[in-house]
Amino acid sequence: MPCFPVLEFDSHTLPPDERFPTFASGMVNFDLTAPAAAPFAAVATAWKVGAIVIAEIRSSPVRYDRSSARILRDEVDHLYVNLHLKGRVVADCGAGARIGSPGSLLVVDMRQACEFEVADVHEIAVAIPRRLLVPRLQPFDAHGLLTRGPLVRLLGRSLQAVLRSLPELAPGQSGVVERMVVDQVCDTLLDALRAGEAGRAREATLTVRVHALMDAHLAEPIDPAWICATLGVSRSALYRAFEDKGGVLRDLQVRRLRRVRAWLETPGETRPIAALAALTGFADKAHLTRAFKREFGLTPGEVRARAGETREVAPAVDDQAARLFNQWVSALD
Repeated sequence: MPCFPVLEFDSHTLPPDERFPTFASGMVNFDLTAPAAAPFAAVATAWKVGAIVIAEIRSSPVRYDRSSARILRDEVDHLYVNLHLKGRVVADCGAGARIGSPGSLLVVDMRQACEFEVADVHEIAVAIPRRLLVPRLQPFDAHGLLTRGPLVRLLGRSLQAVLRSLPELAPGQSGVVERMVVDQVCDTLLDALRAGEAGRAREATLTVRVHALMDAHLAEPIDPAWICATLGVSRSALYRAFEDKGGVLRDLQVRRLRRVRAWLETPGETRPIAALAALTGFADKAHLTRAFKREFGLTPGEVRARAGETREVAPAVDDQAARLFNQWVSALD
């Protein structure tokens, strides 16, 4: 009998119409969607090891979306380190879509927006409280890191060995396993970050400062000169930090549009679209609508309507493993 708390989920034990809703109900910190045309299947095992959670997941295609609205609604404070053993992932954590393949590693900070799609994936996901990881990664921001290489492969082999060994370990050894996993994850991420996978530390720090300034003044006119004067940085440093994001003004436009989309997808949000346009610095409703459709392929009204439809069919199936997994990751601190 396992000495660590373990949860197992197998969609094949459920009626077809309950498989995806039950799986999604355990991922309450994300909005999940799956292709309607194809049958859904997933098998997952999750272990609670000290202060971390380690899960092995196999699933058919799924889209995960952690929007600004959802971040505002919950209080989770951990990072996911996802190692992809099989399948393809397309992730956008604020700097444009990037593609990962078998052997890649993706980091998601639950305090920051992110969306990613997996296709017939086999992955190991490690949920680590912020306090155990982020201070050791300073001054880097690991959110959105998508990397691969020898240390990532070594981490993958180590995590697979940990999963095989957990049933044999004693409860008193949880601290040893936790430290071993967190230490290796930290070393792997630092190696990638220092190599420039997520940009230089100075640029990453400046990006965080600029984003905070933008978010506090979205309704106001913002231009590079004002940002530089407010933060006391040079134009060259600002442009360099945002070069891989399409430029600072492009990044500002995307943040404004994503803020509007987050509002539109929030239950109970009924303010007129013209009001949302004014709150995010657009000249009027028409200006917002044109930019919004170029970015997302839908008008603000269409996104609001779809969000309403999605909420009406939100997962309501009560599965014990899904509920407990949700409780585990939501309680990480």
